[in-house]
Amino acid sequence: MPPEGKGPRAQGSERASFSTSRSHLFSAFLARFAEPKATLRKLFSRLTFNVLSGNTDDHARNHAAFWDGAELTLTPTYDVCPLPRTGGEASQAIAIGRDGYRLSQVAACVVRGSTYLLTEEEAREIVDRHRLWVGAFFNPHATEGYSGG
Repeated sequence: MPPEGKGPRAQGSERASFSTSRSHLFSAFLARFAEPKATLRKLFSRLTFNVLSGNTDDHARNHAAFWDGAELTLTPTYDVCPLPRTGGEASQAIAIGRDGYRLSQVAACVVRGSTYLLTEEEAREIVDRHRLWVGAFFNPHATEGYSGG
């Protein structure tokens, strides 16, 4: 018998969590969620917070939904682990966009904002709002290549 949590099912779940891109979640959000555009905006907001705060452990199992019998709504954020980045490069557990890009950089998030049905201006507004209040957990490496407000 395999050790607890290490059997084929657990390994498959781990693979699914780390091979998933946020774009794979998009079709489900658009088809099944109440207010899909607002849900994608929240997903982008969570992503940019994770990048700025150093949380690279945002895998598919950190995203859940409430079911009211008719529609799904995104649950509040949970299992966030902000960490200071000691090096210049880090990657997100889930790809940022449909192209599989994973580097934790807000410039990369803004470029892929249209995947979340955001204009560049909307994406920058979210990033800049997070930059103002992330404060103690702000990760300066995350803003390389970004010129925002």
